[in-house]
Amino acid sequence: MEKSSAELTRGVFDVRSKTSDISINLFTAWMEYIAKLHSVFVETTRRVREKTKDRENEEISSEIYRELYKIWLETYSETLKEFLRSDHFASNMGSLMSHFMNFQRSKQELFEEYYLEPLGLPTRAEIDEIYKEMYSLKKTIKDLTIQIKELSEKQ
Repeated sequence: MEKSSAELTRGVFDVRSKTSDISINLFTAWMEYIAKLHSVFVETTRRVREKTKDRENEEISSEIYRELYKIWLETYSETLKEFLRSDHFASNMGSLMSHFMNFQRSKQELFEEYYLEPLGLPTRAEIDEIYKEMYSLKKTIKDLTIQIKELSEKQ
């Protein structure tokens, strides 16, 4: 069934509107994650500074650098572990993944509707339906083969 140009134009506008909202939601979730991650780095820098403030006047040596590096590494590791174990991280990551899946689903639907269907190519849903039917047929054939074998052994 072919669509009129008005239907196609309205459809394109509807899809763009829908995908814009989905894209904005994904971008917002991503920015929230980045902002929280940035605050973790700021906090880590504050903690490192607090731990090393009494060493500012020490003479520079390779040993001092080694110790400062160790303090820096341990502090970053501790702070990042706290962040990764936090409820906020889990919630934010769940939100980000949810918005990303919506984004991908939207792009898949757009691709199918405006590229596959007009070319007469099967969509993912149609291929999934064929796979389900093939699985069902294979299972039926296997069951019938077993029944035939059992019946032939009884005779």
